[in-house]
Amino acid sequence: MTLQANELQALARRVERLEKQNRSAKIRTAIALTLTSAAVMMAATRQHSRTVEAERFVLRGADGQQRAVLATTDAQGRSGGLLIFSSEGQPRLSLGVVGGLPDVTLLYGSGSGMQKRAILSMHEDGSPGLQLADPNGIVRVALALTADGSAGLTLNGRNGKPRAFVSLVQGDTPGLVLTDTSGHITFRAP
Repeated sequence: MTLQANELQALARRVERLEKQNRSAKIRTAIALTLTSAAVMMAATRQHSRTVEAERFVLRGADGQQRAVLATTDAQGRSGGLLIFSSEGQPRLSLGVVGGLPDVTLLYGSGSGMQKRAILSMHEDGSPGLQLADPNGIVRVALALTADGSAGLTLNGRNGKPRAFVSLVQGDTPGLVLTDTSGHITFRAP
């Protein structure tokens, strides 16, 4: 009988240990369910933010083709902007900041033949300028307005050298200068 009493005591200890483990498991399960429920309820009641933050956004068409890139810096680490692409994936319009000043550039061509065709920019004194380039990227027309109100139009030859200047300078005085292919003045008025 002593053997049976020892077996009963051992069995009672095992049952007690299992009951203790079972209570502990129930408590852990209840805590986990409570925390999970609280997290789900908090997520459901939290207001959704209307702000998305990133250093670069790439917009793609349904075909996966890149259509626009908005970035804080460009590939060279300069101030970034917005670059818009054609349906063929070629950059066509750049809006950005160059040297701390606004810049809008129209691009045409592809690969190594990509050229800046029109550039609208602002100079450090706040005066705007517009440049138009031929298919080879040579600026042929430049229009400028200076900080003092003077206006000027420059027409360049195929080599990019100025051939004609039309201006309105201080006091709205008109001016015209024509040059030959080597840059020598051939006509000036007044």
